[in-house]
Amino acid sequence: MAESVRIIKKYQNRKLYDTQDSCYVTLDGIAKMIRDGEEVVVIDNNTKADVTALILTQVLYEQEKTHQSVLPVTILKNIIKSGSNNVFEFMQKYVLGMIDAQATLETDVTTHIERLTKKGDLTLQEAQALQTQLKTMTEKSQSLLDRRIEERLQAFMAAGKTTAETTRTSTTATTISPIANRTPSSIETHA
Repeated sequence: MAESVRIIKKYQNRKLYDTQDSCYVTLDGIAKMIRDGEEVVVIDNNTKADVTALILTQVLYEQEKTHQSVLPVTILKNIIKSGSNNVFEFMQKYVLGMIDAQATLETDVTTHIERLTKKGDLTLQEAQALQTQLKTMTEKSQSLLDRRIEERLQAFMAAGKTTAETTRTSTTATTISPIANRTPSSIETHA
């Protein structure tokens, strides 16, 4: 990880100037810096406004033009339909909403199992076995999902590196950052 922030100035003529190395950079160069773990901030030279999000969006746009999609079309359509101002707002609203829904579902299942146990339809051992089985299934599903996401991210990153190596003059690049922390799903056993 970089110890300091690398400042990039964006000029009116669309040129990007790296103040640390005192040279112009491309979108591909900025993407490489980010992949290398550097903290990059892009400042509009005239207004002094932070335009980092705009530049990173341009990097993603260039990648889409070369058919190296970062997001599936269905997610892109849902972002547009939702009227979200940015991808992170969309992710926060929907992905975190799905995580909350999963937690609610697990709580509801636990409550239902407790009711069945109190009614006598399940023994305590059967209830605990059922909760253990559900917890195992949830963890396996989460593990499979995590593995698929990791594989997809690695494929995108590899595609970005290949593009950067083979087309040095291109402004195409891949930028992917983890955007959510996931907590493992669990169902507590209630006695």
